[in-house]
Amino acid sequence: MNTKSYKGASARTFNLLLNRAVEFSAQGQLPTLNGLAEATATSRATVYRYFPSHADLVHTLMLHSLSNLMAWQPQSPSTEQRVLEALDFLFEDFRQHETLFRSVLQLSLLPSAEQPLPVAGSQVHRGLRIEILSRALEPLRPQLQEQAYQDLLCGLSLLFGIEALVVLKDIWAMDLDGAKRTLAMTAQALIAQASPKAQP
Repeated sequence: MNTKSYKGASARTFNLLLNRAVEFSAQGQLPTLNGLAEATATSRATVYRYFPSHADLVHTLMLHSLSNLMAWQPQSPSTEQRVLEALDFLFEDFRQHETLFRSVLQLSLLPSAEQPLPVAGSQVHRGLRIEILSRALEPLRPQLQEQAYQDLLCGLSLLFGIEALVVLKDIWAMDLDGAKRTLAMTAQALIAQASPKAQP
């Protein structure tokens, strides 16, 4: 879903629903479709026309919050710097949308009848890190055997998401800047270890 799909009154209705859903997420909630209809004084039929399922609403909210990261293109020729650039973009999204990220993580771990787990085809927030990290690793990839590349990509993917942030903030009581430093240091270590010059 995106605003380009709609024009005129339809676009205004879509934006009303999306903006209200964003407000809910900023308050630490993910609205149900019925709750969104009530909050916007819109009929349930109208809400379901734009969001046939709760998974569609979650998908659209994530697309909205991750739009800058999705458009990111690396600027540096250095693999390490490209990964750090990507972390910068990711943490900017964390600063603005941490509540939504946490809500989506909770939803994925504890689905319910009202808030089901997003289904296949609505999981851009899960696969996006692979796409972003693949862009970042492009300069190094020709130098690595396929297994070494996949190992590095998998290792970095553990750092590149809300899960690592939750561990550092909730268990280690770090602020966002401290968490970012820790993840950047770990990413640099993984890249250095995978680099051909580091191999015996």
